[in-house]
Amino acid sequence: MYITNINDTLIYEQRKETDEMLGSTLKTYMKKRGIKQTYVASVTKIPPQVLGQILNENRKLEASEYFKICSAVNADPVRLAEESGIWEQDKAAQLV
Repeated sequence: MYITNINDTLIYEQRKETDEMLGSTLKTYMKKRGIKQTYVASVTKIPPQVLGQILNENRKLEASEYFKICSAVNADPVRLAEESGIWEQDKAAQLV
């Protein structure tokens, strides 16, 4: 990704923070319910290494992956996003 100005930098940082919040929220949700990463990887067809990177916040989370993971763990994607705090972050970014 090429960053050409301060707005691009802010958008890039916001996206990175959002991915991290969703990854850790998904990981916590799975852990609390005893859902194994291997199960989610097999159901979603997301390679286990990639899933691990997403949950450990080392890789960006694509929207399609997010919805596949939510479906596999029987989570409401909107509620999970709310729990992660991304809406508050988005509101704060709009103030910039």
